[in-house]
Amino acid sequence: MIFHAFTVSAFGHVANKQKQDSLKLARDAVGFFSALLDRHGNEFHALIPIKGIGNLDLQWKSEHLSCAMANISSQGELLTTDLIVSGINPEADRKALRQCQTALENVCQAAGERAPSEDLLKIPERPALACIRWYSERRKTMDMLADMEICLAAAFLERSFKSGEMAL
Repeated sequence: MIFHAFTVSAFGHVANKQKQDSLKLARDAVGFFSALLDRHGNEFHALIPIKGIGNLDLQWKSEHLSCAMANISSQGELLTTDLIVSGINPEADRKALRQCQTALENVCQAAGERAPSEDLLKIPERPALACIRWYSERRKTMDMLADMEICLAAAFLERSFKSGEMAL
């Protein structure tokens, strides 16, 4: 499956866009996240071991099979907020995008910055992963995190489309 991956800054600007092919990803990593989602359901907290980095904290929430949100932190520092939208239910996707945009607005307001760009709300491609990057000085962690996010998104999207097909 092809999906679009966007990197969004804490100021709401799309900084990068790539196409990802889930079939070209490390299947053991995608399988790990598929099993994690199957075991824990729609809302959970888990520690994810990453070789060379240690455990990352994953807080996961999916109110609809069309979309999900993940907050990933390390040692108490929020590193990224990921939003996955499949396009299966456009209204659920819009609601999730709006929630992330509100989070960006709250962070900017708390930091005394001007309102963030609304690039996130304007992402038309589906399925898509939008990764909001919060501040981190640990470059190695962020590089490893990017790979993890792609595999997590692939696992969720493959699961969502399979569930959608089974419902038909």
